[in-house]
Amino acid sequence: MLGSPRGISSQALKSQVSSRPPNANLGVTYLLKQQMRAKKAVDPALSSLLPSETRFQRASDTVKQVVEKYRDMLSSPTRAGLCEVSKVVTEACLLEETVTIHVDDRRKRIEKRYHEKKRGKRGKPVGDFAHNIGLQELCNQQEEFLAEFQEKEHRRQIRATRSILLREIEKLKAEWRENREVIINGATTKLQFKQWLKHTGKNKEFLLMDTQRSQMA
Repeated sequence: MLGSPRGISSQALKSQVSSRPPNANLGVTYLLKQQMRAKKAVDPALSSLLPSETRFQRASDTVKQVVEKYRDMLSSPTRAGLCEVSKVVTEACLLEETVTIHVDDRRKRIEKRYHEKKRGKRGKPVGDFAHNIGLQELCNQQEEFLAEFQEKEHRRQIRATRSILLREIEKLKAEWRENREVIINGATTKLQFKQWLKHTGKNKEFLLMDTQRSQMA
């Protein structure tokens, strides 16, 4: 009989077996193994090649230590060069901190905006009718909106940079309060802040930050 299992040829049985769908679990397992191999192929030592997050602060501390420890042993051109290095490192610290604050703030605002309910900016009607508004008016209103937003963003960045400068100036003053007593010609003397800046060679660094702060006031 054709309908019975005995009537089915061996070739037909082979074709039925080969037409069965593959096991999904085996496929998933294979893909996971491939992904794990790809992850292991990345050398863990590559992460050590990335720049350190504290590189600017460590460079600034190193310059300060060299100036304080070897100031009397260095020539005038060398001390002047170290002052320039100190100013460059300070600018790099301020720039890096400003960029970090800006990126973090932007990310937070993007996340906040993403989770808010999406609403379009309503166009203001012009003319004699309540719903009379043209394409040019919409473009003008959009330009005004963007200009206002950019102005607010510019002021926010200025405030953030000025806040960083104030913190750096306060660090210098705190260092002066702790080390204001110095030995000059064998006698212990308490220096005023400006005298201490000149004595330690940090007057140019302070002048740079104070000038930038006053320009942002």
